[in-house]
Amino acid sequence: PKQDWKITNETKEISGYKCQKATCSFRGRDYVAWFTREIPVKEGPWKFDGLPGLIVKVYDTKEHYDFELYAVQKAGKAIIFNTDGYIKVNMKNYIQMSKNRIKNPFTGQNITFNVNGYPNSPRQRHYDIMERDIK
Repeated sequence: PKQDWKITNETKEISGYKCQKATCSFRGRDYVAWFTREIPVKEGPWKFDGLPGLIVKVYDTKEHYDFELYAVQKAGKAIIFNTDGYIKVNMKNYIQMSKNRIKNPFTGQNITFNVNGYPNSPRQRHYDIMERDIK
């Protein structure tokens, strides 16, 4: 779902860009975003978009999550993402698959190593999803 942004008149400079404030509630959290019309693309980090300029900073009001732009660089050529072999799933199935991968990290080709580099060492994992409205 798209965010239902409320754009305010408040402005400040972030990373050298004049930014404007917007707020929304999304998936159980309240967010504050700062966007710049100087870069006229309706994009931002993670799932945030839909404002009349690039989102250069967005965070939840409890400050558990915070995304901020540090630099913009022009790419030398187009960036193409290879999606061969990917499957479409809904959010509920994606979260279940992620939980299963955490419980069994050696299933399939996903092999992770702990800090010491040993693949089968026990290690505690903390799992907290940003979307609070998904059960």
